[in-house]
Amino acid sequence: MMKTKTDETKNLHFKAFRFKIHPSDEQKQLINQTIGCCRFVYNYILNENIKSFEKTKKRYTETAAKKLLPGLKETFKWLSDSDSIALQASIEYQYEGFKKYKEQPKKELKKRAAKKCAEGYTPTAYDFKGHPTFKS
Repeated sequence: MMKTKTDETKNLHFKAFRFKIHPSDEQKQLINQTIGCCRFVYNYILNENIKSFEKTKKRYTETAAKKLLPGLKETFKWLSDSDSIALQASIEYQYEGFKKYKEQPKKELKKRAAKKCAEGYTPTAYDFKGHPTFKS
């Protein structure tokens, strides 16, 4: 299925493609294993950052955290079976989150948290185009 959207202000065309995959049992296992390894690396690096911050009031840089990966692969042999690019991406996502959190004003964070708790469901533009909406 292909959808096309035109932005009238800049005359840009956006296209989206939707694919459905049917992985075999072996591929499903590999996908789940990779996702699990990424979660482990994300949580491990987060824990190391917390420990480092408690001791020295500094956290690892992104490159220093990525340099921990070979040592992790030696310690935990099962990490070697998953894709190294996916493991590095999980570290990048963590540091993107840190960066976004730092850049955002604290008042705005509190407003958003209170609003999300009150609403329970955040409607998207998709919900307002005649598609069914969800009641909270």
